[in-house]
Amino acid sequence: MSIQHKTINSFEQGVFTVKQIAQEESVVIFDGEADQGYHNYTDFWWTNMQCPLAYKYLDLDSMYPARYFSGFELKEGVEVLYQKMQAVYSNVFGKNFQSILELGTGGGEITLQFQKHNLDYVGVEGTSAGVAKLIEFGLDADRIIHSNLKFMKQLDRKFDLVMCTEVAEHLEPTFASKIVSNLARIFIKVSFF
Repeated sequence: MSIQHKTINSFEQGVFTVKQIAQEESVVIFDGEADQGYHNYTDFWWTNMQCPLAYKYLDLDSMYPARYFSGFELKEGVEVLYQKMQAVYSNVFGKNFQSILELGTGGGEITLQFQKHNLDYVGVEGTSAGVAKLIEFGLDADRIIHSNLKFMKQLDRKFDLVMCTEVAEHLEPTFASKIVSNLARIFIKVSFF
């Protein structure tokens, strides 16, 4: 007995794939200085019927325009975070990680550390403005994948580490758990979420 819904997902060759089933809606998040988005409705915005965005699939570029990324700056403390990540990985595996997949790069502060330390990194960012910010910071465009994580295609390689920080909680709940499940099974040896 199959519990799959043919219009929502498929399971082929051991890979669960989420399919787009509804049109994404554009939404104005920043109206002047005020945040008009889902942020005012807590983490349960998607199921909160008081939220005008409840149960809607939202377009990432409209949710996170260039203005959203305007406050991102290179921070000094990011080097400390990178060193702690390496220390934890080294304590567990007896060596530093050499390859990393970062899902949802945001402004790119951490991604820059991976480039600075000559790691084999790939950054995945779902918004056009976020990708532009990464390039503005000087990240190698060949190491950036512009993809919505909800529909990201499988990569033909594995990484020592996958980093997905402050991302899944911004997704519609129907997609968040599937992303974590798929990525943990397909792409990685270890992950920090």
